[in-house]
Amino acid sequence: MILGPSGENIYPEELEAVINAKEMVADSIVMRKGGELVALVNVDLDAFKERMGELRSNVTGEIEKLRAEVERYLGEVKDRVNSEVSSYSRLSKMIPYLEPFEKTPTMKIKRYLYESEVKRAPT
Repeated sequence: MILGPSGENIYPEELEAVINAKEMVADSIVMRKGGELVALVNVDLDAFKERMGELRSNVTGEIEKLRAEVERYLGEVKDRVNSEVSSYSRLSKMIPYLEPFEKTPTMKIKRYLYESEVKRAPT
């Protein structure tokens, strides 16, 4: 649970369920960064490659195009998610994460492994 700015209880799992229901989102983790809620989002890269047409991922310029497209799409997802949740649960940023999250044997994401990833991300 995350405590909101006015004492509200924010349950990351509820926000993650809304994010994960969006097309081309494989998984997500919601955390607090500097008093704001941010989501680290793992996208389905195969779906993005298909969406953008044939893309050879071994060419650096094309990887950058893919990353830019993912970031643009996540901006749209953030707007849709924020329109579906309460005002105190709104996300300030979605950070793309291009590798699958490491999980426990019960298929829960090992959140502690990704805290530094969120803290390191630019605001």
